[in-house]
Amino acid sequence: MNQLGEERRIPLITVSEGDLGVLLGFPLAGLLGGTLLGDIVVLPLALLGVVLGVAFVYAAPTHVTAWMWLQDVGRFYLRQPRYTLSKPADASHEGTAGSQFTYSPFVPSERTQELTSVRRAWPGVGVIEREDGCMGAFLELEPANMDFAMSGDWATIQEAGEQFANSELEFPLTMHTTTESFPTDRLTSQLDDRLDDPTVTERPAFRDLITEYREQRPAELADTHQHRYYLGVEVSGLDVHRGERSAPTPAEKLTEIPILGLAFTPFVTRREKLSEAGRRQAMFERLDSRIRTVRTELVESVPGWSARRCSTLELVCRSAEFWNGAEYDKAERFLRTEPAVGTTTSRRDA
Repeated sequence: MNQLGEERRIPLITVSEGDLGVLLGFPLAGLLGGTLLGDIVVLPLALLGVVLGVAFVYAAPTHVTAWMWLQDVGRFYLRQPRYTLSKPADASHEGTAGSQFTYSPFVPSERTQELTSVRRAWPGVGVIEREDGCMGAFLELEPANMDFAMSGDWATIQEAGEQFANSELEFPLTMHTTTESFPTDRLTSQLDDRLDDPTVTERPAFRDLITEYREQRPAELADTHQHRYYLGVEVSGLDVHRGERSAPTPAEKLTEIPILGLAFTPFVTRREKLSEAGRRQAMFERLDSRIRTVRTELVESVPGWSARRCSTLELVCRSAEFWNGAEYDKAERFLRTEPAVGTTTSRRDA
């Protein structure tokens, strides 16, 4: 998902900053290859690199950069396993000693993290850790019903969002939306409760109306979906070492330069030594601070809006729904119901 604000593009050529590496990488590779092969092929290879760079940039989908698209295509054709093995291809397939059958545990050659970019989930704090080390937290947004809203109501929400983005938003913020089936079971259970109400049983016509509604409404809502909205914030390891300033310093702005910005990173980080647990705790606290900022400065400033923070279990459930293409009614099914290690006895000296 794109972050709030205009996408950064190179002036004149209107190419995204993320595509600049691909646009210049192929011509430079052609020049380097030409110098190794001979001066006569330098210009043709450089022109070929320009053509390939431009082609890949404009052929890439609009929602990803050309480099990310090339990585996805390369992974699909080069790294995707063609067969599902009981063990990796380079592992030994020796049978279990003393056993009649060969014991081959299912160990796929491709990790799930390479697809989802989710490294681990941290229970109790509502945080998901990505493969790049960033921590993410989410708020489920419950906006007001705008079916009959006037133009002034829409303008009020737009002004609140602009004010927040221009004055308070100093960190990445993403908005995600998804759909899920309408909870017809909850609706029918409420109608069943109404049928048992004494005020309904005393009115046969009213009871017949509710009974007919109870029988027809689930079929009418079978293909109906409701929208759910989420606001996500993230914290990287570098954010912990940087100070929380209202505006970045000139040195910090230099770190935002693609590729070259890595050379300026050591000059803006503090020399404070943090343990792994201390760094992780600092990232959790920074996430809590950013969540509070979004809730108080954006959500509470819009009339009728409310939000709640998603738990770790909900985040895992939403990720599973996205990648599996299925809806899970009970998120508790992802919880382990049995201990991973059985009952142990204490050791005693002989």
